[in-house]
Amino acid sequence: MSERIRVLHVDDQPEFGELVATFLQRVDDRITVVTESSVADGRDRLDAETNRIDCVVSDYDMPGMNGISFLEDVREEYPTLPFILFTGKGSEEVASEAIAAGATDYLQKRGGTEQYELLANRIGNAVEQYRYETERNRVYRALETATQAIGLIDEDGHYVYLNEAYANLYGYEPDDLVGEHWEVLYPEDETERFNEEILPRLEREGRWTGQSRGIHADGTPIPERLSLAQLDTGGHVCVVQDVSEERRRRRRQKRQRDALLELLTHEAVISGSFDRAVREITETATEVLDVPSANVWLFDGDGTTLSCVDRYDREADAHESGPDLDVEEQPAYVDAIEENRAIAVTDVQADPRTAGLTDDYLEPNDVAALLDATLHSEGEVIGVVCHEEHAGPREWTDDEIKFATDVADIVHRALRNRDRREQQATLEFQRSLLRAQQDAILDGMIVVDDDRRIVSYNERFADLWDVPVDVLEAGDDAVVLDHVARRVADPEAFRSLVDRLYDDPETTSRDEIELADGRVYDRYTTPVTGADGAHYGRLWMFRDVTERKHRERRLERQAEQFDELASVVSHDLQTPLATVRGRLELALEADDADHIEAAMRALDRADELREDLVSVLRSRDVVSETGTVDLATLVETVIESIERIEDDRVTVVDAPLPVEGDENAIRRLLQNLIGNSVEHGGPDVRVRIGALDGAPPAGTPDDVLSESDPAVGGFFLEDSGPGIPPERRDDVFEPGFTTKETATGTGMGMASVDQIVDAHGWTITIDDATTLDGVRFEIRTDG
Repeated sequence: MSERIRVLHVDDQPEFGELVATFLQRVDDRITVVTESSVADGRDRLDAETNRIDCVVSDYDMPGMNGISFLEDVREEYPTLPFILFTGKGSEEVASEAIAAGATDYLQKRGGTEQYELLANRIGNAVEQYRYETERNRVYRALETATQAIGLIDEDGHYVYLNEAYANLYGYEPDDLVGEHWEVLYPEDETERFNEEILPRLEREGRWTGQSRGIHADGTPIPERLSLAQLDTGGHVCVVQDVSEERRRRRRQKRQRDALLELLTHEAVISGSFDRAVREITETATEVLDVPSANVWLFDGDGTTLSCVDRYDREADAHESGPDLDVEEQPAYVDAIEENRAIAVTDVQADPRTAGLTDDYLEPNDVAALLDATLHSEGEVIGVVCHEEHAGPREWTDDEIKFATDVADIVHRALRNRDRREQQATLEFQRSLLRAQQDAILDGMIVVDDDRRIVSYNERFADLWDVPVDVLEAGDDAVVLDHVARRVADPEAFRSLVDRLYDDPETTSRDEIELADGRVYDRYTTPVTGADGAHYGRLWMFRDVTERKHRERRLERQAEQFDELASVVSHDLQTPLATVRGRLELALEADDADHIEAAMRALDRADELREDLVSVLRSRDVVSETGTVDLATLVETVIESIERIEDDRVTVVDAPLPVEGDENAIRRLLQNLIGNSVEHGGPDVRVRIGALDGAPPAGTPDDVLSESDPAVGGFFLEDSGPGIPPERRDDVFEPGFTTKETATGTGMGMASVDQIVDAHGWTITIDDATTLDGVRFEIRTDG
């Protein structure tokens, strides 16, 4: 014995207490002494160090409470703690009283140091015995609760202890065998083998394990496995296992493990083909558990009905869907399966958990015993797998119960895989639909999660922003943002708005972005949220609206043009109508038919103008059909519609002079420009028309004209009139503006010219004439 020993010494003489401590610690270096001078202090010390004090040594004669009273007080809470009465008052009466009160030992104080050696020896023996008994009792308590059969045999071969499992294995109670020799449980040949082979070997090696054969109280042999271990105190420990049952159990468990492994790896279970999986499971379960039928039941959606989705009859080898059970009518059974992982019922009619099923299910199906294991999903019971015995009551073993719960887990796995397969199919359909929708929409789309990772995009987005697909696939929103920002006109403003929207996940926004190349994109963004309001990221959509913006601007220009059209129409009709009026007056005065013909031609021009204006109103386009127009030819028809000017007063210096445009609109333009020259310069005004840079050279043959490109520079018209002062040239094209103070003109002719020029996408400028003395209009058709 080498463990430390802590001693509490209580003596009302402190000097003596210190002396005792000194000698005890000198005699035995295992001993440590703590000293108190009163019973009260000693008791406080004991309570404070309950698990550390190994022995109490107390004087007898002390004030307030003597050693016997102190002993009695200690025994109430510490019945087995060593307590030695060490006193100078020696008498048989005191010794007898001390022993009767439960003292471990009694020692009278004597002179000389031998008494301390004796005391140290008594303390060591008492503590050693105390520790031994404590450990033994602890072991006994453990043995009593052990399921293994355990017995203690002394050195003479008699049982000093055996637990209930040990005795019951041989058909006895423990008290029947305590004190008996072990040979009473073995046949003669086995006792000889033990005495001649096994026990000598046990003595040499300290332990032995092997097969043996015992005898049951009824005389039947018991094949057993023994484990023997030699005790230091003599005798040995014997652990017995009935291997007949163990062998059967091992075979069952192997069969169960093999069956479970086969089910777990079955294709129907893995793929979630639930109906096929359930059929395989119930067939396997009936075979392994050797029962005639097995069923799988599932609760309906609201938990009011328990429906049998598969019932397998092993004898008929047939599957069918079974009946439905009303949950409210079977409260005891439903409570049992909801509160237990499995219920093993030996006799279904006698068990209160299942007795309520007798009339509706048990008797009609000849069920005598059942083993039901529940299906659980997310903490809720969703069904049960039922294994039924028909022959009569049946005790279910622990391994069978475990197997049933494992089978239920596999059924749940198949059900879960089915649901997952259906969810995956639905999800894949939704993903395919989403991909199709993404690819079908004209907008570029990208979805970014809360961590600024790209989770989805379409090809249109990559095309709009010219972002490489591998960059998008990498999923880094910051890198994609860099690509996009480089293409916008104002990268800083673009980034600023993006950052603000990411910081404010609830905001929806729409705006337009101008790109560096002049294009315009519509940008729409909105948060991506779940049905529960959870935020998952942000959707961005972009659409190229450049054409729309151009169309809107054209429509705005057209609206402005048509606002002026009412005034322009009256002006454009004024010239041919005035010509008709003048020619008719001359015809009346001179009785000349040539004037009638000229008037008719002017009326034809007015009618053409009317048709042109009607076309403009219907199409809402000043310019409709375009083609190559020869200005030299067109000028001839225009002169005929203008009164007060002769053909030789208008010269086309570059003939032919091709221009790409709307012939009717160009005719009106020339009519207004030439008419403007006549109006301001009089009948003697001269007009000169020619090509600007890029027109075909003068004198190009007619047969070549059709193959020639239109003038890429444009054309000019200048006259010999009074000209237009530079300070008034900016106002010329304003509707209603005129430089004639007494004229009856409306000031709409030049507004019509500007309208036609703008509709063609041309430009017109005013300058001094370069050859004549008046004004020069330059119309550039190259923009």
